Order: sequence, then C-alpha cells, then structure tokens
Amino acid sequence: MKYLSKIISVLLTLTMLSGIVLSVSAQDLPEDGLYTISVTSSSDKFIIEHCVLRVQDGKMTATMTMSGKGYGYFYPGTGAEADAAGEEKWYPYRTAENGNHQFTVPIEALDQEMNLASYSIRKSKWYDRVVVFHSDTMKPYQEIAKDGTYSAQITSNTLHDAQCILTAKDGKMTAAITQGEETVEAALDSLDVMVNVQLAGKEHRLAVESLSLKPVRFVPKDGSYRIKAESDSPLFQIKEAELVVENGTFTAKLTCDHNKYAALYLGTASDALKAPEEERFGIDENNTYTIPVSSLDQELPIATYDQEKNRWYDRTILLHSDSLLDADGKAPQLEMLLPTEEETEKTEETTETTKPAEAADKQDEAKEPAVQEPQTAPTNAQEASSDAVVWIILGCIVMAAVVGLVLRKRKK
Repeated sequence: MKYLSKIISVLLTLTMLSGIVLSVSAQDLPEDGLYTISVTSSSDKFIIEHCVLRVQDGKMTATMTMSGKGYGYFYPGTGAEADAAGEEKWYPYRTAENGNHQFTVPIEALDQEMNLASYSIRKSKWYDRVVVFHSDTMKPYQEIAKDGTYSAQITSNTLHDAQCILTAKDGKMTAAITQGEETVEAALDSLDVMVNVQLAGKEHRLAVESLSLKPVRFVPKDGSYRIKAESDSPLFQIKEAELVVENGTFTAKLTCDHNKYAALYLGTASDALKAPEEERFGIDENNTYTIPVSSLDQELPIATYDQEKNRWYDRTILLHSDSLLDADGKAPQLEMLLPTEEETEKTEETTETTKPAEAADKQDEAKEPAVQEPQTAPTNAQEASSDAVVWIILGCIVMAAVVGLVLRKRKK
C-alpha cells in the first residue's frame, strides 16, 4: 500500500506539471493586436529600420521595413531551403512609404534565433541571416491609413464575400461593410486588428487588411471643371487649375504665376533624373502645365525642374474633389469608381530579380560572401513546450500501466 500511495503521488505531480507547461505555452504568444518590436540581425548589412508584429488567432507575422532596396525576397529558413521550396513559397517585397523595400513573413517565436534568408537583387543569390524578435521591446501600435477613400479586403471567419469601403480623414477611419443589400459602418482604431461588427442580425469578428487598400476614385461626368489644387511648397504655388474628364480619366491643367520651373515629372526627383525626355511635361506660354492625374483627394508626388540650377525638386500636389465646379459654377455629381482588376495589378508591387540596386544602397552585398552551408533552424518555444507535454503524458500513461499491474498482483 505504501508503494501504491507513492505512485499515485507521482502521477498527481506529473499531471500538475503538464498543466503548468500548457499554461506557459499559452503565455508565449502575446494578445491579439499590432505591436512595434525591435529585431536584431546576425549581419550589419541586414538593417531592419522598422518592424510591426501582428498577432491574430494564435499566429504571428512580422512586417519589416528595410534600410534600402537591395533585397527582392525573404524566406523563413536558409537559402538552401528557399531554393528547395520554390519561388511560390518566397515572400516578395512591397514598397514602403519611404520608398524602401518591406517584407511580411510568418514567425513562430519571440526571443529565439530564427533563420531568415534574403535574396540579393544585385547578386542574384541568397544570404543566410539569423534574426531575433525581442519581446521586451514590444509596444502597442496602430496602423492608420492616409486621408482618402479605399476599397479594402477584410479577414473574418464568419463573414464572407463582403465588400468594404474605408474612409480615412485626420487619423480617424470608418469602414462601410456591405453584404447583400445591407451596409453597416464601423469606426476603426487601427487596420489589421479584429473588431466586432453587427451585420445581418449576427455579430462578426473581422479585420480590415492594410495591405489590401486600393484608392477609390470619385469621377464626375465627362467635361471640364474648375478645381482647387494645392502644392506642399511655397515655391510652387498653383494660381488656378482646370480638370478635364474623359472616359473616367483625368487631365489637370495647372497654371502658376511664374515660369521658374521648366518641366514637371510625375514621380520623385531621383526618378526624374533617370527618366527619358518624353516623360517630362513642359510649361507653355501661359505658365501652364498639362499633366495626367491618377486620382483626386490623394497627395500625388511630382518633381519640378529648375533649369537655371539644373536641379529637380520633390513636391506633392493635391486636387480637391469637393471644390469641383462646372461651367455654370455648380458642383457636379460624383460617381465612386472602384479599381479595376488591371489597375489593382498595376498598384501591387512585384519583384524583378534583374532590377539593379541603387549604388548607395546600405544593403549592397558586394563585399559579403554568400553562406554556403545551411544552418540548422532553431526549435521554437512552442515546439519545446508541446514536446514536453507529450513526454509528460506518455509518462503518465506508463505510470498508470504500472499501477494497474501492481493492483492486479495484489489481488492475486
């Protein structure tokens, strides 16, 4: 009987330990939401300027904004594993607001080394990195859209085939979600974070995906309209503007009070330097530039050329749809025009592996040899916890079998 009580005591202890391990495993993952987090790397050429951690439904992804444009793909593993997996498993870049490359990849654990292969555009080969996401640096984060109106995709386990139009102004966002003939509006504190919405008599949990945002255009009927146009620079002031609409496309005629700038370019000053002459828009005798415009109510990057100084300058212009007036001085009716599939494809960033990296790119791999030997991927905390639980359960089963044998022998 003495031995039996000891066996029972051991079984109870093992059961308690399994519960503790399960509890620790559950605590490894932060609460659902967005967080900024610091990331360290095994290479001083692999610089992550900003990282946002997304936690949702027991899974984590990290969106990393790099210090340049030198990488075309990431892969959570080694370069050898990336080649074996195939290109469809690689994670391509998107262009961040600052123009640098940005990658979103899944991660399994915090505070542990993780293999992350990066594909150099210039060298056309993989480099093996080891990164660590540091949980003690996490801070809650809100993803806010720029002012404007967007079509968006939502993530939800219960709401399918719903349309979403997101409106953002002065840091406040409202999502209009439509399914069938019913539309409901929900105020959002952040994109990519789950909120509860009542629709069709049911409560749904959903998130508006930041990477899915596509600007919506508001288009008046074909014709010519006066419109208010603003520049971000006092050196490029627009005295008056005319918007010509034809088949849903816009052409703006911008008139200034001087001819200081000989040409405009639709894009950045650095891009204007490399652009052919036919992509530049000159000024006429009335100090007017005639340029195509992709959308209203969105800041549009342009470059202005000072011929005297032989320099390009970065500017932005903004055309206000609420200022449109027709020939009779009346505001026209605007129709919301959702992006077409072709326009959506054009706005999505794709990786060109033959694209040359900028000469001043911080992530130039010219002097760094590629790592040939694959590194062993570390075991993450959740896998370790799961293994421990399995062994504890197996131990309990074995001990239970031993107790059964002892009891049978005592009965005999």
